[in-house]
Amino acid sequence: MKIAPENYPLLDYPSNFRRLGAGIIDFIILSLLTFGVFLGCTYQIIKVIPDFVSQDQIRESEMRELYQISEEAGLLTLNEDGLTYSQNQLFEFYVYKHIEYAYHLDPDFFIDSGVSTINNPYDFITINSPSDDDFYQFYVNYASMHQLIDYGDLSPREYYVNNILKDYGEIFRVSVNEGIVPFNNAFALSLYREINGSSDSTEYIEKLSDFYSITFTKAEELLRSDPIYQTHYQIYETNYLGSMQYLAFGILISYLIAYLAVHFLPTLLTKYGFTLGRFAFKLVMFKDDGPAKKLPKLGHLGISFILQYFALALPFIIAFGTNFLSAPFFISVNIRAFNNLLLCLISAIAFIIMYFSAFIRRDSRSLNDLICKIEIKNAKYYLEKNSK
Repeated sequence: MKIAPENYPLLDYPSNFRRLGAGIIDFIILSLLTFGVFLGCTYQIIKVIPDFVSQDQIRESEMRELYQISEEAGLLTLNEDGLTYSQNQLFEFYVYKHIEYAYHLDPDFFIDSGVSTINNPYDFITINSPSDDDFYQFYVNYASMHQLIDYGDLSPREYYVNNILKDYGEIFRVSVNEGIVPFNNAFALSLYREINGSSDSTEYIEKLSDFYSITFTKAEELLRSDPIYQTHYQIYETNYLGSMQYLAFGILISYLIAYLAVHFLPTLLTKYGFTLGRFAFKLVMFKDDGPAKKLPKLGHLGISFILQYFALALPFIIAFGTNFLSAPFFISVNIRAFNNLLLCLISAIAFIIMYFSAFIRRDSRSLNDLICKIEIKNAKYYLEKNSK
């Protein structure tokens, strides 16, 4: 495409839609190329760096130690690969354990109520001993053994019943004096009808979910205070952060390569500053100090790169790096979600600062355009006029 200088006045300013469309195309290509370079090149290099390999192996080893401790404490179940199930799955296991146990204690109650058998999709989940009850195992056995709780004059089981279950008499038969504290029959029956779909209500699921979430969180906090757990976690955290730094740098380098290929070099070398997105929407770049096309100074492109690279990409890159490695079950999901939300918020604010002016100015120029002293024109209608 060639545009004679005398026809420059025929070029209109682009609509916000066309600029946004070109930007989206470039962003998608940039993202895909970043991940392609990372997975195909930089990550492959990182994987053979001795320091990364050592830290990653220690991280993996300590993560599995934390899993084992947590399983011993009764707060998670490991699958055949030695990895933890999700908390939602753990809750389902807990539900079916206690429903089956309630049925085992009083099958006639369930049969008389029209439930002759319990359809348990998890055939490996049963309660054969008190240690199979997640919270009984933690509060009565594990916490007592590791001295995590001051029971006072109470036995561990009395403490568990009087302090953990005292507000949940609708759910548990707290009158049982030894062993597992089972569900009340009526609660277990109603809960089973809800989870197998024979009842449209979710009242009992919600009540048990509230109990499970609160009790699990309290137990989790106590487990973190266990010196054994803390020792393994500190080693894990140190090596996790070290490994993450390598990956973050790898993403940064991959993004740099992709940015050069998708935006920087095409803008610098093509006649009208074409990126693929601008070419698709027939948008051409000009200097704002004259009609003739002049390449932006390298320094201006450097400013553009810094603004877009660090302001827009860095928060995303950090978020990706911190979530690329698998983390122990007990890393706070809420804290990690907050960190990711904060990083996305920073990126969104930077985006608004960078491009807000494009939506309010008649010439659709962004802050980046103003700093680099360039303007984008729409060549589509010029080409249509000259093709008639």
